[in-house]
Amino acid sequence: MVVCMLCYGQDYITARSLLVSAADAMERLMSSWKELAELAGHTLRVTDMITVFTDVAHGRYVKNVPDEAKAVLARRGTVNDGSRLISCNRVPVVTPNGDMLVSELSFTIEPGMHLLITGPNGCGKSSLFRIIGGLWPIHGGVLTKPGQGDIFYIPQRPYLSSGTLRDQFIYPHTVEDMKLKGISDTDLFPMIDAVNLGPVVDREGGLDAVKEWRDVLSGGEKQRVGMARLFYHKPKYAILDECTSAVSIDVEGI
Repeated sequence: MVVCMLCYGQDYITARSLLVSAADAMERLMSSWKELAELAGHTLRVTDMITVFTDVAHGRYVKNVPDEAKAVLARRGTVNDGSRLISCNRVPVVTPNGDMLVSELSFTIEPGMHLLITGPNGCGKSSLFRIIGGLWPIHGGVLTKPGQGDIFYIPQRPYLSSGTLRDQFIYPHTVEDMKLKGISDTDLFPMIDAVNLGPVVDREGGLDAVKEWRDVLSGGEKQRVGMARLFYHKPKYAILDECTSAVSIDVEGI
C-alpha cells in the first residue's frame, strides 16, 4: 500500500511539473507573438523606407498606381483654414494609393457639438482624421477647418518622447513653452489628477524623473497621458481616435 501511494505521488508531481511547464511555454509563446507582431510592423515600415530611398536614387518619384486611381488623385479640392467650425462639403475620402473609401462626405461640427464616427476597420475613420489634419490632400469638395493649433489629435497609441515625465504631459511643448504659457507644475497636477495619474507620478519619482516611458508606462497609462495633454493644450476641437481602448471602464467613465 505504501509503495502504491509513493507511485501515485510521483505521478502527481510529474504531471504537475508538466502542466506548469506547458503553461509557462504558452505564456512565452503569447509574449513572443506580441513581440513578433510589433517587429513585423517595424520591418514593414523600414522596408517601405528602403524602397522609397531606392526609387529616389534611381530618379523614380511617382508611385505606380492604376489608371483609374490617377484620375482621382489628379483632382484637388478646396481647403479653408481659420474657421470657427469644421465642415466637409462633398469631400471624398481617398488614400494616397487612390483607394476610394468614401465617395462623398458632408458634415458640419460647430463649437460645443460632439460627433461620434463608427464603422469597421478600413472604412476610412482614421483616413478622415488625416485629411482634416492636413496629412493627406483632398481630392474634391470643400474642407473648412480651424487653424492647426486649434485641433488636437489623440491617437490610440500616444507618442512618448525622451525626457522627463513632465515632458510627456506637455508634449510637444518644452518647459520653456510651458512657462511662456503661464503654467507651472502646480497647475499641471489638477490636469494629472483628472485622469487618475497622480499615483503614477508618485510611483515614478515625480515630474523630473527621466525614464524610457514607452516601456515603463502601461497601455492605459499611456492613453491617460494623451488625455492629460488635451487638458493642458485646451484646443477648440479634439479628435479622439479610440483613445480609451486600453483604459478600464471606471476610469473611461470619469
